[in-house]
Amino acid sequence: MRSIYDLAWRNLASRRLRTFLTATAISLGVASVFATSLIGQSAQARTTTLSKQISRADLQITPREDEALDARWLDAVCTHSEVALASPQVVHTTALLKPSGASLIMPGAKLLQ
Repeated sequence: MRSIYDLAWRNLASRRLRTFLTATAISLGVASVFATSLIGQSAQARTTTLSKQISRADLQITPREDEALDARWLDAVCTHSEVALASPQVVHTTALLKPSGASLIMPGAKLLQ
């Protein structure tokens, strides 16, 4: 009596194209899962780096509600000798629905005029 492993190997050897295509599909599936994992880790690392760069500000000047910040403020801030770097930014903060209570901050690169 033959063992189940002998039957499996005989079946794989007799249907070579199906065996090759199955092995290729499994390899592509594993590679796509691995690539997705790498993309997620890379995006998380880049987000962490950007958040560290953005949060270096010692002072943040913001306008009152529903008002635009005048561009002359940036010129006034740059004239002080203690200021090493002044950068105009738009930061929009909103609350996310899921997970509840979480906030999302989106920094921009333009100064409202």
